Amino acid sequence: MLPAALAALATGLSLAAAPPAQAQTQTWQRQGAPPPAGSTVVPENCSVASDGSITCGTKLEGGTGRPPASPRLDPFPN
Repeated sequence: MLPAALAALATGLSLAAAPPAQAQTQTWQRQGAPPPAGSTVVPENCSVASDGSITCGTKLEGGTGRPPASPRLDPFPN
């Protein structure tokens, strides 16, 4: 019985001394501020609501030399 009690006590103390848990963070790094010259906004996936309003998603086409934003994942930031 005594070894089991010591093991439980040691486990409890080690958990009490553990640092607080940290969550993952994800950020999006934008490679440049404005879109490159010569690019155009193109509507896609448009839908018309019952009141006549139109909603579309957009994407940029054209322009060269600038890659899209890329995700960066920090599993455990310091």
